Amino acid sequence: MSDHHDSHDGGPADGDASSLAREWREVRVFALEVAATIPETRIYRGTERAGWTLKHELSHLAALDAEVLHLLRLPTPGAGRPDAVAVRRLRGQAMHRAQDMRLAALRAHLGEMGEETACAIEAAGDVLSQALGATGDAGTLGEHVRQRLAAARAGLEGVREVIGK
Repeated sequence: MSDHHDSHDGGPADGDASSLAREWREVRVFALEVAATIPETRIYRGTERAGWTLKHELSHLAALDAEVLHLLRLPTPGAGRPDAVAVRRLRGQAMHRAQDMRLAALRAHLGEMGEETACAIEAAGDVLSQALGATGDAGTLGEHVRQRLAAARAGLEGVREVIGK
């Protein structure tokens, strides 16, 4: 996976919905390509992240989808201060649900949810430039999405190192 999409690399502004959606899709396509090379019998191999397996890393992508979708679906996305604890809980629940899936079902889930999330990002438009609030260091919803893209890329690089692809 190339590094040319890292945040703040001179590319489109953080609030550019179509750019963010395209990047979300690119990361997800890469994730699905990598996941397709992992047999069910190897999904529990450890990664560099302490206590995490390949399945944890893939399940983390489902958690990122759930978080971004939640924030985009708030009654007024980008307005107010989402409850950071509730968002963290939502992310954990999504990751645990994904952990319970067999690998084939997880791959399908990641494909469907990745596209649903990309569509929601695209539809968000100018909302991405609004202040987010208390869910992290990001100032805007668009910056928050970029942080989640960076987290997805980092996790996938770790997976790629473990499987040697």
